[in-house]
Amino acid sequence: MQLPAHSRREVIEDLLDIQIFSTMNTLLKEKISKNKSDILDVDYRIDLINNKIELAEKHLITLRTNNDELIKAKMDMIDELNDRIHEQTLIIDTTTTQLTELETSIVDSKKVLSRKNKLVNMEGELEKKVAKFKKEIKFFHDHDNCPTCKQGIDHNFKDEWIDKRTKKSDEISDAMSKIEHQIEIVETRLNEITAINRQITELNSQITNINADIRSWQNSIKTLNEEIKSIQNNTVAIDNGNEDIDEYKKNLKITKTQKEDLIYHKNILEVSSVLLKDTGIKTKIIKQYIPIMNKLINKYLAAMDFFVQFELDESFNETIKSRHRDDFSYASFSEGEKMRIDLSLMFTWRAIAKLRNSASTNLLIMDEVFDSSLDAGGTEEFIKILESLTQDTNTFVISHKGDQLFDKFHSVIKFEKHSNFSRIAA
Repeated sequence: MQLPAHSRREVIEDLLDIQIFSTMNTLLKEKISKNKSDILDVDYRIDLINNKIELAEKHLITLRTNNDELIKAKMDMIDELNDRIHEQTLIIDTTTTQLTELETSIVDSKKVLSRKNKLVNMEGELEKKVAKFKKEIKFFHDHDNCPTCKQGIDHNFKDEWIDKRTKKSDEISDAMSKIEHQIEIVETRLNEITAINRQITELNSQITNINADIRSWQNSIKTLNEEIKSIQNNTVAIDNGNEDIDEYKKNLKITKTQKEDLIYHKNILEVSSVLLKDTGIKTKIIKQYIPIMNKLINKYLAAMDFFVQFELDESFNETIKSRHRDDFSYASFSEGEKMRIDLSLMFTWRAIAKLRNSASTNLLIMDEVFDSSLDAGGTEEFIKILESLTQDTNTFVISHKGDQLFDKFHSVIKFEKHSNFSRIAA
């Protein structure tokens, strides 16, 4: 119970033997990353092959012209590509500056989100107080006599009490209105931050696309320079050019088929990702066991004469109601009451593990449970629970209160210290 909610979930997942889904999700993320990288690589190869086909076809046409004209055309293409590279480089510089400005404008995103969470929490606490005051006001409106001692309640006292609670409730309501106004301001800022983040993503995507174009153009320039050098030395046969184009087209068809396979695999991975998230299969399984867990916990609490309503939600946050159904937290109880809750949880996890077939044992060892903060009443009820366990359960209780518990168990083994060694007493 002293663990945070996410750590409790990890314990329950291990208990229900569903940690395998977390492992599968980790492996799936690696596959998704590799799939994405493979798709980018295939796209790059398709662009490269298309460029090669385009260049090869142009090359075949130019082979039929004068070498000087051919070289001039290729030089013009190089100049054009260099101009494109220069223009796109300037765009990248401008976009990078814009990105820096946008990122600087949202450096407060974490603080704004934290402030929103604090305001929401404050609003929730105030709502609880208002509900409490309304409940107290209703009680004094509806009762003229004390339900416990049956004595009459003084009307002046009632009026004074109701007036105080009403004023406090109004004050809190005013405070909640101010908090709601602050939340609206924060949400407006968060919407602005979200919009800016969307712009940042779009700009980064533009830069990535531009860099891909620049790499493609640089490769084309390198190819053109090599072709100019080849033309200056000798004339390449047109038939060889046609063979190259046919080979490029064959490679292009194969590469496009590979991309189709990768896209199909990507869709499968995305569906699998939805299933393996915390909100997927694991949540479905946990939802089935939460009611059983709550029922068993309350059963063992009642068996130990501790009449509270204990419930865990799907996020494994606890709700504990006691007395007049007031809400309590685990930290609100005494150490003895906490021990009763802990023991109830322990028996519940043992029962769930056995039910789930993730663990089943006929051995139960309780080390110094009776020597801790468990009170006399809790001790008696706990012994009754131990006696109610099935006959195939071998229970061992280790305790320093042997004299007090001697008559509570069927058999007793006593140990004593002898020369700094423990041994069974004669």
